[in-house]
Amino acid sequence: MALTSAGMVVRDKWPRPGGGARWRTRVDLRWDDIAGLGFDYGSHDSVVSLWAVSPHGEQRQHIVDARSFTRDQWDELGRSTSALTGGRLTIDLAKLDHPGTARDS
Repeated sequence: MALTSAGMVVRDKWPRPGGGARWRTRVDLRWDDIAGLGFDYGSHDSVVSLWAVSPHGEQRQHIVDARSFTRDQWDELGRSTSALTGGRLTIDLAKLDHPGTARDS
């Protein structure tokens, strides 16, 4: 995951036949394309995940599973997101441990 002044990019490592791997961009969002960030459960399992909500009411987008980072990394992600968006977007890390629904985050 990379955060810049323009937005966020998430890449996943995919194995290649015969060995090796390649990186595939799964999320590429500009900050203006995100109305909110929140924690909720995935649609098919009980893993808490970070989701982005579009300002246009479109379907939310899965960003990353909560198990992907240590608590310190989540703290850094929260600080960086707030700083890069001038405080417009924040991540309520209390919801990481006790998520409600996307509407609550």
